[in-house]
Amino acid sequence: MPIPGAPDPNAVAELSGFLKFLYSLACLIHLPYLALLIGGMVLSLTCKGLGIRRRDPLARRLSRDAVRMALPGGWMVWLPVLAVALNLEIGRRLYRPGMLPLPAWIGLLAALCLGLAMIAGYQSLMRRGKDSSHWTTLLGLWGLVLLAGSCFLLFCGAGQLLMPERWPLLETQPLRTLSWVAVAKFLFFFGFGLALAAVVVLFRRGGMEPGPAGDRYESYVERTGRRVALVFTLLFPLALLLELVNLPPMSLSGPLFPVYGGMVAVAGWLAWRLATGWSEKKGPPCWRLLGALMLVLLLAVTGDHLARNRILTPQTLTEPENWRVWAKAEAAETAPAVSAAKVPADPGQEVFDRICGICHAFDRKIVGPPLLEVLPAYRNEPEKLREFIRNPTKKNPDYPPMPKHGLKDAEIGAVADYLLRRLEE
Repeated sequence: MPIPGAPDPNAVAELSGFLKFLYSLACLIHLPYLALLIGGMVLSLTCKGLGIRRRDPLARRLSRDAVRMALPGGWMVWLPVLAVALNLEIGRRLYRPGMLPLPAWIGLLAALCLGLAMIAGYQSLMRRGKDSSHWTTLLGLWGLVLLAGSCFLLFCGAGQLLMPERWPLLETQPLRTLSWVAVAKFLFFFGFGLALAAVVVLFRRGGMEPGPAGDRYESYVERTGRRVALVFTLLFPLALLLELVNLPPMSLSGPLFPVYGGMVAVAGWLAWRLATGWSEKKGPPCWRLLGALMLVLLLAVTGDHLARNRILTPQTLTEPENWRVWAKAEAAETAPAVSAAKVPADPGQEVFDRICGICHAFDRKIVGPPLLEVLPAYRNEPEKLREFIRNPTKKNPDYPPMPKHGLKDAEIGAVADYLLRRLEE
């Protein structure tokens, strides 16, 4: 008898493929815009500070020109908000609805909108020549902090998609959203943003308004742009290495390494072009530099997609929630009616359904190994099983380490008894 409400697996596969495509497409839309905004703001504020401190008119002029050349203006400033909201909704439907409560994501979008509004205000004041005001600097700094903080939290959420063993703990321990994978992704994003902003300034420097400095200013812009782009391009391999070292072993796959190798190769070519310079006749190969940066981003999104698909198998996503609910619905239809008052709830099963079932099933691999393969070792040693649940250690290199759940002794004893009882059934 078919389970009421259970989806057709073929339809689920087709819908998942379409949603994954939309998820990656939204990343390719909002990531370069957000990176360019952050990179352009850092470039503008840094040049502004250096210009005021050293009384350098060239740096102050570049600060104003960076706002005009590197920062998207008008309605385009708000384009990332729509793409981020789309990504959050797709992630909620496709991957894990309950990773963090909805108010957390609404607060993140609100912080993102506030940061973009402050950056838009900074752009307006700089274009009106009010770059000497301390209020302009404070507005830009707070906008940058809110925008960068929102992006870091987004990368924390992306990192959690690769660590389903932490999902049961996020509601009570939200700091577990922080991870070195998220730090590595944000470092790559930050470096990409500054390199992109510098290359955009190089690309558009021909449209700069003429000034009293003339060729001296154009040479200053080219020299500064090349140095900034080179330094932060060299950050790419370091961020990739940090991410690879901290990725869960289950997310690693054969295709992932050529993708990351391609990123390093493209970044190496980009650094070589920036370091060796170009001829005065031909000028900087800005189209190729921009194309190389966008190729690096495309490879980064592809690598993230491969790692996510490797670890978030259909069993990981559906077994702990939907299929268990549908199975219980079917059992309720076929089983004889029994008074709930006469059948007390099993506390061990309750703990298993709430915590353990996120990563474990008895007869198949989800995130952790099938329990029927590991429980026989504890058949006659229940105390060892309780101690492992209390203080888990990594035992199998093919699976991620089990996190410490912070269960009470009564809960540990109940779930251990439940597991061993299921083993004998």
